[in-house]
Amino acid sequence: MSDLGLVDQVFLLGIRKGRSKYPYHRYDLGGACLASLCLNGKVTITKSKKSLVELVDRTPIDDSIIDGCLAQILKKQRRVRSVYWVRSFSSKKHYRKIATQLCDREIIRVDDSRRILAFGTKTYQLIDEKSIEPIVERLRVCIFDDLYDVDIETRLLLAIASAGQKLQLHFDKKQLKKKKGHVAELVAATNLSQSISKAVSSAMAADHSAENAGIIAVSGMGP
Repeated sequence: MSDLGLVDQVFLLGIRKGRSKYPYHRYDLGGACLASLCLNGKVTITKSKKSLVELVDRTPIDDSIIDGCLAQILKKQRRVRSVYWVRSFSSKKHYRKIATQLCDREIIRVDDSRRILAFGTKTYQLIDEKSIEPIVERLRVCIFDDLYDVDIETRLLLAIASAGQKLQLHFDKKQLKKKKGHVAELVAATNLSQSISKAVSSAMAADHSAENAGIIAVSGMGP
């Protein structure tokens, strides 16, 4: 399990009690893809208010998921905001590619008993539920042991899981609330973790606003 990339780890964090929780929002996966591009030196995120993604190196890294994301950036041919790429990399196509790779590695499998037919979305379950434990333990130590000297991948994992609302799938909400300040400090410690966190949060907030607007519009319709 130590060879799992950041994207794989974030995907697995979306699985609770053996089943995936990804029928709707997948912006944490998009954040993990963008963060992986940064970690591999392919792009950087500016410190400006717009948080633009800049191409640094167009050379593929022999990873079909990350190279696919890099190809999208190359095709765009101009700088755009990080939240744009988080949304783009969160597509159902990327979700399925990540899931397929994890299935091929026999880490997860399709849960045929819980297909969400209305959304055309498969759900997945862990083949070995203990396989996620090292990932969760890293986060637990980071959060609840008040660590500050944290490696960049773990810091990004924490930032993405927090912004993507996946921590509460694995930890008690009341205990997490007590550590909210510590988590915020860890996320804010680097420009990269802070930028990725903001992009994921912004993408989710935009969707929630759109959903709320739709509910208000429907409720205001006459007979």
